[in-house]
Amino acid sequence: MGEFELLAEVVDLAILRADADGAVTYANSAACELLWRTPEGLTRDGWLDAVHRDDRRRLAAAAGAVLQSGASSVEECRIDVLGETRWARVRLNAIRTGYDEPTGWVAIGEDITTERAASDELTRRATHDALTGLPNRVLLEDRLSLALARSHRDRSTVTVFFLDLDRFKQVNDRHGHRIGDRVLREVAARITRAIRGADTAARLGGDEFVVVAEGLDREVAVRVALRITSTIAQPIDLGGEELVLRASVGVAQSPHAAVAPAVLVDAADAAMYDAKRLELGLAFAPLGDGDGAGQPDVAPA
Repeated sequence: MGEFELLAEVVDLAILRADADGAVTYANSAACELLWRTPEGLTRDGWLDAVHRDDRRRLAAAAGAVLQSGASSVEECRIDVLGETRWARVRLNAIRTGYDEPTGWVAIGEDITTERAASDELTRRATHDALTGLPNRVLLEDRLSLALARSHRDRSTVTVFFLDLDRFKQVNDRHGHRIGDRVLREVAARITRAIRGADTAARLGGDEFVVVAEGLDREVAVRVALRITSTIAQPIDLGGEELVLRASVGVAQSPHAAVAPAVLVDAADAAMYDAKRLELGLAFAPLGDGDGAGQPDVAPA
C-alpha cells in the first residue's frame, strides 16, 4: 500500500480515484461505505452505478470537464442505499503528473444527508403554510410568475381562483381555534382533491385560499370553481355534529398581454368580494376583456 492509500485510510472523508477513462483505481473504506459498494464492486461496476440515475449524467459530465480542464469542481448528488437516498457533496480534482495532461481524477466526498434534510426543511417552512402544508404566498407568487411567463409565450390562459370561507369566524367563536384549525386543514385537503395535480393550491392566511390553473377556458374554469365549492360544502364531521361550510370564489383569467402576478391575484380577490357581497358564490373579474370595466361578471355557485 502506497503513501496515498495509507493516508486515505485514516481520514473520515470518502476518497475515490479514477483513471482517464473513469475506471475506479482506488476507493478508501469511507468511500465504500458512502457508496455502499465493495472495492471489487466499484472496480467491476464503476462508481456511477452507485449514483442516483437522475444525477449520473450531470456527475459524469462534471468529471469529464475536470479531466479536460484540469480545474476542480464541487457537486452534490444522491446515492441509493437499500431503498433510501443519501446525499453526498463531492469535490473532483484532476490528477496531474508535472505539466502533463491529467491522467485521471480524484473525488473527495462526505455524507451531507442530515445537512440537506435540514436545508430542505428550512426551505419548506419558508415556502409552505405551517398549518395546512399548502404553498404559502411566497411559493404561490413564484409558481404564478412561471405560469404567466408560459402563458405570455404560448398565448394560453392562467386562471386564478380566490376563495374565502363564508362566516368562518363563527366556527372559531363557537368551537374554538383548535377546531377551526382542524377545519382549515380539511378544507385545504378538499381543495387539493378537487383540482389537478399540476395546479397549485395555496393558503394566504386565515380562511383565504388561492388556486392557480393553466390552460382553462372560461367554461372549464366555472366547472372547476363549482367543483371546489361543492367539495368544500360537503359536511365535516366534528364528532357528533356536522359542519357545512360555503365558500365565495373570485376568478381572474390572464389576458394574452403580459400581466403581473399581483394584478391577477388582486383582481380575483376583488371578484371574490363581489361574489360575497352579491351572495352569488362566484364572480369573474373583468380583467383585460375591455367590457364593463369595474363591474363583476357574476355566476351563481
